[in-house]
Amino acid sequence: LRHSESRSRAILDALPANLCVLDQKGRLTMVNKAWAVTGPESTPLGGNGERLGLGGNYLEACRAADDNPHAAQALEGIAAVLARRAPAFRMEYPGRWRGEPRWFVLQASPLARGTSGAVVSHRDITGRMRAIMELKESEERFRIIVETAQEAVVMIDAAEIVTYANPRAASLFGRPAEQLVGTPLSGLLDPADARLLEQKLKRRRQGLSDQYELR
Repeated sequence: LRHSESRSRAILDALPANLCVLDQKGRLTMVNKAWAVTGPESTPLGGNGERLGLGGNYLEACRAADDNPHAAQALEGIAAVLARRAPAFRMEYPGRWRGEPRWFVLQASPLARGTSGAVVSHRDITGRMRAIMELKESEERFRIIVETAQEAVVMIDAAEIVTYANPRAASLFGRPAEQLVGTPLSGLLDPADARLLEQKLKRRRQGLSDQYELR
């Protein structure tokens, strides 16, 4: 039994996530080394670590933070896992660590059948969230560029159906952009150019770009 406990402790301490084990009432019965460094600050409680040391009650700490919507969400999810009303719980939330804004993900899983309690992990996902936000900002910049461009721009899918049309395209084809979406590309062009269009699209599917005129 001591060997098994020692091995379990070594595994927990080796994990980078901040882990705590809760009993059925929500009290912290075990934490790993990562928790000792950043654990209390990584919770949805706004970094108030005094309420969440070993022996503290996670659920009560969430109830005490009644003005914090993230704490209320964590309370509901963890309580559901402890009561076996939910097989697991996951939430992403903003927080702070050492005064710096960060993003974390909380995951709660029940202990094995026959035992009560749950394991709650808190992992820093700031890098991923920053990448997502930077991608959204980049997409927004390109969207503004495309929508204000003087050239008509349309996007089509593999079936040659229009999936996007900018305002200039709507002006060119004389239809609102919403009506252009879902229209076959061939339906926007002169039927006499259908064969040329198909030849050019075939080249495009082969990865070859081209410039050509269509009526």
